[in-house]
Amino acid sequence: MAKRVTGTVLRSTNKTVFLILAALFVLKVPVLNTPHYWDALLYVIPAGVWYSEHSPLSIPKPDYGHPPLFFWLLGLDFRIFGYNLYTAHLINLIFAFLGVWFVFLLGKHLQSQRVGLIAAFLLFFSPMYFAQAGILNIDMALASLTIASLYFAIKNDLREYLLSAIPLVLVKEVGVFLVIAIAPYIWKKYGVKRLLPYLSPALVLLLWLLFYKLSTANLLYQAHVNSMVTWLSNPQLFWNFFKMFFDLVFVSDFKFLVSLAIVLAIILYKKTKLQPRLEYLPLVLLMVIYFIFFSSYDQALPRHILPALPVFFVLGSIATEALFGRYAPIVAALLIGMFLLSWHGDRPDACGCSLETNMEYLDLIKTHQEAVNFIAHDYPNATILTGWPGIVELTMPAAGYVSKPLNAKAPYYSYFAQFDYPMYQKKEKPDIAYYSPQSNIFQNRDVMDIIVSHNMTMLKRFGYNNKIAIIYH
Repeated sequence: MAKRVTGTVLRSTNKTVFLILAALFVLKVPVLNTPHYWDALLYVIPAGVWYSEHSPLSIPKPDYGHPPLFFWLLGLDFRIFGYNLYTAHLINLIFAFLGVWFVFLLGKHLQSQRVGLIAAFLLFFSPMYFAQAGILNIDMALASLTIASLYFAIKNDLREYLLSAIPLVLVKEVGVFLVIAIAPYIWKKYGVKRLLPYLSPALVLLLWLLFYKLSTANLLYQAHVNSMVTWLSNPQLFWNFFKMFFDLVFVSDFKFLVSLAIVLAIILYKKTKLQPRLEYLPLVLLMVIYFIFFSSYDQALPRHILPALPVFFVLGSIATEALFGRYAPIVAALLIGMFLLSWHGDRPDACGCSLETNMEYLDLIKTHQEAVNFIAHDYPNATILTGWPGIVELTMPAAGYVSKPLNAKAPYYSYFAQFDYPMYQKKEKPDIAYYSPQSNIFQNRDVMDIIVSHNMTMLKRFGYNNKIAIIYH
C-alpha cells in the first residue's frame, strides 16, 4: 500500500514538473514565425524540401553527409503543411523541451528532484541553449536525444534506451559518441552480455553508412573527412578550437561560476559528502569525447558543443546542492539572472554562425528580413548580386524571407559548388547588390569587389545592434 501511494505521489510530482517546464516554452513562441537562419539555410531546409518531393531512400541534393531522420521529419512537415515556419520551428522546440525534461529526470535520478529542477532551469535559460531552441539545426535534436539515451542507459532501461539511441545516431552520426561513452559503465556494472544490446545503435549507424557508401561511393561525407585535423598536423588549430569550446561550456555567460561550484565540491568532498559514483563516468566521458573530436575538426562551430551543456548543468547542479544544500535554488536563481544578462549583445564583426550562441542571431534575421522585403517590394524584377546566405534568402521561399524566388546571383565559391545556386557571370552588371558584413566572408570579398568595379553606390542601409545589411545600385 505504501509503495502504491509513493508511486502515485511521484507520478503526480512528475506531471506537475512537466507542466512547469512546458510552460517555460511559452517564452519561445515568438520565434515560431521567424525566418530560418544560417546552416538551416545551408542544408537543413534544402534537405527537408528534397524529402518532401523525393523518396526517403534517396540522398538529398545538396548532400551534407548526415543521416536522414531529422530531414525526413522536416520533409513530412513540408509535405503536410507546406513551407510553414510555425510547424517547422515547432519540431525544434519539441526537441528542446525534451532536452530540458530529460535533464530534470537525470538530475533527479542521480541526486534529487531539487537537483533535477535546478539543472533543467539552468539549461533552459543558458544563452546558447535558449537561442538554439529557436534555430532549426539538427544539433538540438542531437542534444536532447543524447541526454535521453544517457538517462535510460544509467537507469538500465534497455527498451527505452534503444527507442532514443537509435533515432539519435540517425539524426547525426556523432550521436554514436553516446554509445561509446556509456560502454565502460554498462560493462563495469552489468557485464559483457548486457553491454552488447547497448552497442546495437552503433550497428544501425554502420548500416546507414553502408547504404550511404552504396549510394554515393563514399563511406563518409568527403568534405567532413577532409576537414578533420590532428594534433600532429596542426596542434595550434586543435588548441584554438579546444579553447573556444572550453570557454563556451565552462566559462562564458557566467558559467565559470557553475564550474567553480564543481571544483569546490570535488575539493571539499569530505565536507559535502559528495562521493565518486560510477554513474558519473559516462557523463564525463561524453564531454571528453565531444571536446577531443570537435577540437580536431576545422569546420567546427560553437553550437556543435551543445550536447555537452545538459551534462555540464547536471554535474553543476549536483555540485551546487552539495555546497549550498536547501539554499541551492536561491543560488540557481541568481545564476539564471546572470544568464539573462548575456541573452543579447552587439558584437559588430561576428560571423553569423557565432551569433548563434545567444539571441543576437535575431538581430541579423531582422536586418536581413527588412533588406529582403525592401528588394522584393521595390525591385521585384531586378538582377540582384549577393553572397551566402543572401542567395538562399532571395531564392528559396521555404527559408521564410520571400514568397516567390527573386532573380539573385552569387559569385562562384567552390565550397557551395554542389548547392546549385544561380551563379554570377564575370563582367555582368547587376541592377542592385545585397551585402551584409556578417555573411560568408569569402563570398563577401567577391561581392564587394564587383560592387567597386561597377562603381555602385549605397541605396539603403539596414541595421540593428551592429548587424548590417546594405543595398547598392
